[in-house]
Amino acid sequence: MPEFYSYIVQAKEERPEGEVEQVGLVASSPERALQMVAQEHGEGVGWDVKPFGRGRVSNSDFMYEHVVYVQKSPKRGPKRSANDLYALADEKEDVYDPYRFQRFFDINVQDIPEDANTRVSLRILYDPYIDRERCKTLGTLWLDGQPFAVTQEAGRDGGDHYDHFVTDAARYREAHLYLVSLYEPGTPDFTVINPDEPMRRLTDFYGGDSFLLDDPE
Repeated sequence: MPEFYSYIVQAKEERPEGEVEQVGLVASSPERALQMVAQEHGEGVGWDVKPFGRGRVSNSDFMYEHVVYVQKSPKRGPKRSANDLYALADEKEDVYDPYRFQRFFDINVQDIPEDANTRVSLRILYDPYIDRERCKTLGTLWLDGQPFAVTQEAGRDGGDHYDHFVTDAARYREAHLYLVSLYEPGTPDFTVINPDEPMRRLTDFYGGDSFLLDDPE
């Protein structure tokens, strides 16, 4: 009996709205999975393939080649650079409460005295609630009025997805050292990016693009 495996085939480049960009399927090999997708959804499109889940299909009811799902490209706004977001945040209110950005520094906020922080702030660009519990927040971090990172929080109390992208490593380290100096030292973890490079991942998270940014109001 031939063996079958689960695969996800993903377009290498961002596709236009409404075009197929991801396919989940069962096939006998990665090469066969790519062939099935290319034949159905475009020979000229570059595709990547990777195993899904445990890979090998063990349920006899599904041991044949077939497509499980097809995902089309959603509506997206233009790609934005970190500097684009900083410009939009320039007039936003500074939030100095460390509870609002503790995830991005791994700090013990309960040990920071109230109103002790006067240098590190969060400026929020986008903060709708999907429902009563789940948010989707796009923000920027500033030190002494100078930006150094883009932040993302989404889901239940912002805990289902959170990430940050640092554009100024020295300023990030200075902000971290300042915050921990209010109680004790720690070790940050961060990703450095080019602030001038438009990046889809800056605004596209938690299932879609935050394409609010044509109108920051």
